[in-house]
Amino acid sequence: MKTFLLLAFAAVSVAAEPPPPSADQVTEWAAFSKPIHLKVKEIGHGNLPPWGDAIWMVTCEAKKETFSSYVIGLFKAGNLFGKDRAKTETGIREQVKKFAELEKQDPGTDVSKMRKYLQIEVRPDGRKVYFSVLAFGPGGSLFGAFTTVGRYDLLLAESVAYEDHTPPDQRLKDPAKPTKELSDIFRQLEQHITNAK
Repeated sequence: MKTFLLLAFAAVSVAAEPPPPSADQVTEWAAFSKPIHLKVKEIGHGNLPPWGDAIWMVTCEAKKETFSSYVIGLFKAGNLFGKDRAKTETGIREQVKKFAELEKQDPGTDVSKMRKYLQIEVRPDGRKVYFSVLAFGPGGSLFGAFTTVGRYDLLLAESVAYEDHTPPDQRLKDPAKPTKELSDIFRQLEQHITNAK
């Protein structure tokens, strides 16, 4: 009986999923321009965005201290974006190619500044990390990054709110800003997931 229980415990231990990062970790990774108090909240399965069946998904925000907030999701490999994954990757590759052509035609324009939001990074193991603008418009922007890490798909989205329609007396005074780029934060998140295995 003891042997069976030990084997069962070992199987459960091996199969345990990496946990979401803590508020302190995300705060450190983003390196905000001044101290803030991020809160990490799990998004309930009934409220998940339609990006796939997440193992877990959390928000990291401090709405009264910064315009930037993050959504981090862990999915089983192949689950993120479901049947649309290949189409999403192809779309990003095409956008990256178009941006590169525009950049050659007119270097130093806003196209160059957008490069950090629209790129594909290749890791030493050959794995690709896709970065894209997920939404843009009045009220804010949503930038995202995703990849497959071993048995998992990993997503990081940064939402940047604008105060377009906020009365001046209700606007944030001197909001904290992340000093690290989305790509820097994503590398830390990847390390968190791989180290948790």
